[in-house]
Amino acid sequence: MKEWDEQNIDHFYQGLICAKLHKGLRSILLLDADFETIDTIIPLFTEILKIGAQSQLEIVKLPSSPSEDDLWGNIIPKSDSKDRKQGTGNGLSVIWREGLLTWNRIKNNHLLIVIPDLARINLSISRACIMLMDTPVTVMQRHGQEHIWKPNITWLAACDRDKIGRVSEHLLDRFSLRLSPPPFKKEKNISKIIQWLDSTENLFTGSNHLPEDVLYYIKDKLKSAEYHYPVSFSSEAIQRILKYYFPEGSTLGVRRELTLARMSQALARLDLSTGITVKHVIKAAEIIGLPDIPQDFDDSEKEPQTDLEPEKNKEPSRDRENGVREPETAIPEDSASIFDDPPTYDPEPQNSEPEAFPPHPMLDKSPYPEDTAPVEREQFSLRLPIRRHTAVSDDRGIIMGIQSTSTLHDIALVPTIIEAAIFQNIRRKNNETLPKDRLVISPADLRSYLRESKPDRMLILVIDFTCLKDCKWQDKLIHHLRWAYVNRASVCIVQVGADTDENELKAKKVTAKTILSPAINNALESRPGKATPLAHGLDLAYHTIQQSRLHGRGHVTQSRLVVITDGRGNVPLSASQDGKIEDKRPVNREGIDDALEIAHKIFDLKKVLSTILDPQPRYHAELPIMLADAMGAVRELVDLDEDF
Repeated sequence: MKEWDEQNIDHFYQGLICAKLHKGLRSILLLDADFETIDTIIPLFTEILKIGAQSQLEIVKLPSSPSEDDLWGNIIPKSDSKDRKQGTGNGLSVIWREGLLTWNRIKNNHLLIVIPDLARINLSISRACIMLMDTPVTVMQRHGQEHIWKPNITWLAACDRDKIGRVSEHLLDRFSLRLSPPPFKKEKNISKIIQWLDSTENLFTGSNHLPEDVLYYIKDKLKSAEYHYPVSFSSEAIQRILKYYFPEGSTLGVRRELTLARMSQALARLDLSTGITVKHVIKAAEIIGLPDIPQDFDDSEKEPQTDLEPEKNKEPSRDRENGVREPETAIPEDSASIFDDPPTYDPEPQNSEPEAFPPHPMLDKSPYPEDTAPVEREQFSLRLPIRRHTAVSDDRGIIMGIQSTSTLHDIALVPTIIEAAIFQNIRRKNNETLPKDRLVISPADLRSYLRESKPDRMLILVIDFTCLKDCKWQDKLIHHLRWAYVNRASVCIVQVGADTDENELKAKKVTAKTILSPAINNALESRPGKATPLAHGLDLAYHTIQQSRLHGRGHVTQSRLVVITDGRGNVPLSASQDGKIEDKRPVNREGIDDALEIAHKIFDLKKVLSTILDPQPRYHAELPIMLADAMGAVRELVDLDEDF
C-alpha cells in the first residue's frame, strides 16, 4: 500500500477520522456549510463510521421545527382495518411510536443525527441536544412510558458564521469538534453518476474527493488504531493544551481543552504511539483551526522519555544546533503514520504534483466564532417564550433556499423536477419497465423550501431624529425595547430626519427579526439630518402594520407602535413619494396636515397599541398632542436634559 503524506489529506477529513476513533468528538459543528455540502459529506462520514462498527448505522435528518412528540415519541391509535370492517373490535387500542431521537433505543443502533441549519432550530431540538450530547445514559418518562438506554448518537450540524450569534451558548458549547469543510465542486456529470452506480465499493469510492488508494489506506489505519490506546499524556503536552486557551480568569469551562486533548489522543492512536506528545497537540490544534500560541512558550523544546521509548530519541537534531527549536516525538521509528509532518524549518522546493485538497481560507478563521460574533439571541434563549397563540407553520415564511426532504409538505416543484431529470436515463436503463413518456421521481429527488420563521408580534418605532437633542428619549424607549425582547417580537425602525445616504425627503425603514440584531443598534445611533419627512415615516409604519396583518398570510397578531416626534413635519407626503419638490413655494402646514391624516388611518387599525413620546418642544408644543389625539395613542412626556 502506497504511503501518503498528510498534506494529501485535508484537515477536515482528518477531523472526521479522529471523530470515529474518539466518542468524545462525535458532536461536530460544520461552519459555513450549505445543505448540498452536508449531503456530500454524509456518505463519506457514514462509511468512516461503519469501519469496524458492531451495530447498524441509521441516518436521521432533523427538521427545523419538530414537536416534542416528534423527537421523543408519543402514543398513537392502532390501525386495525380487519376489526373495523367486521365490527369485532373491543375499543380503541393504542401503540407507542418511537421519536426521531429514540429509534435506536431497542436495537441499540448507531444514530447519525443531521441538523442542516443550527440557527433555525426550535427550542425542542435545542433542549434535546443539550440533554443527549456527552451523556452516558438517557432516562425518558413520557406519556406513562419510562425508558432507560445508552444514546449511541453522532451529531452532525451546520451553521453559518454570520448566524452563530443566534444560537444559545450552552448549545454551542456541546459541539466539541468544529470543522470547516473544504470547497466542493458541485458538478453532476452523467458519466461520473454512472460510474458511481456501477461501483462495487458502495458509497466510499463513489466520492471523488480523495484518491481510491488513500481511502483504503485510511481504512487500514482505522482498523489498526481501533484497539490501540496510548499510555498517557506527557506533562509538556498537557501544558501545551492549556496554553492554547486562557486558563487564567477564564469562564469558558474546560470543554475546549478536552476537545484538544481528545483530538491529540486520536492522532496518537493513528500513529500507534505509546504516548501523547507535544507534536500530537500541535497537529490537533491545526486540524481544529486554533491560532498559534505565543512564541515565548518554549516547553516544546524537549519531550519526556516514557518507559517504552528508546534513549536514542534524546539525540539533538541538526536544526537545534542552528538555533531552531523542534519538538521531539516519542513515536517508534518502525511505525507508519499518515500524520508525519515534513520539517517546517528546512525550506525545500514544493512538489509539483497537485494536492488532493489545497489549503482553503476557512482554516484561517477561528473555530469558535461565537466569542466575537454579535449576540442576536435572547439571554434566556432556552426558555419558552410567553405566547397567547399557537405557533405558525413554516410553510408561510420567506423562502431562503431549498433543502432535501422526505415528505410532500411545502414541496418545491421546480428544484424537485430538475433533480429528478438528471437521473432519468439511468433509472430507465436499470429498470426497463418504467414508462418512457413520464418523469420518474424518486424520494431522493424531493426538495422543499427553506423558509424563515416569523414572530407573531412586532414593534414599530418611528423616530424623528431632528427633535432628540435636548431630551432623554432613550430612557422612555427602554420599556418598549424590553417588551420586544421578552416577547421575541420583530422590530421595524422608521428613521425620520436621519442623516443617511438616501434622499433626505424620504424616511428610511430598517427591519430585523429580533431586537438583538446589529442593524437595530446602528439605526438607533443615527445622526439628525436637515429635513423632517414625518408624514412619509408614518405612512411607512401604517403600510408595514397593514402588510403584516391584513394580507391573509401575515403572521403578526399584535403590534406596538411608538412614535418619538415633536410633530413638526416640513416635507409633504407627495414630495417624499416623488423624491423631490416640484416648485419652490413654501410648504407651510402641508407636512403636518399629511401626518395628521395618516394618523387617523392608523387609528382605524385593530389590535395596535400606539404611543406618542412627547419631547416637549419649545415651539408648537400642541403638535404632539394633536398627533396623539388623531392616532388614539397614549401620550408620554420625555424628560428634558438638566442643561436644557
